[in-house]
Amino acid sequence: MRQVAVFHEAEEAQIARSFLRSHGIDAQLPDEQALSVMPDFGLGGYRLIVPREEFFSAQALLREVEEKPSPYAACGRCGKAALRRSRGRTFPAILAALFGALAPLASARGGLRCEACGHRQDADDKEIPA
Repeated sequence: MRQVAVFHEAEEAQIARSFLRSHGIDAQLPDEQALSVMPDFGLGGYRLIVPREEFFSAQALLREVEEKPSPYAACGRCGKAALRRSRGRTFPAILAALFGALAPLASARGGLRCEACGHRQDADDKEIPA
């Protein structure tokens, strides 16, 4: 088996695995169970692996999908194609659930974040306050 991609979101990894399987490639996510229980375990993300003889086919299929334009590809502020999905802050939310007095600290921010300029926006290009 050979690693063909790494994903930081379980959903993206599962979609990629299903996509490759639909093309007859035996794709697997060996760390899926461990990361679903302990997402911050430090394994480096969800590794997508395929048999060695199918590596180049899998790589070509994934590259083909990546090259298609995405409606979320460009930042609303700087215009660069550096948007990545971001999650809200989990730790403050957990603290707020355990200790109700900390609720104001638990801002649930998710959406998209530009790695170039730090701008946050939701999927509809509306700015998310910092």
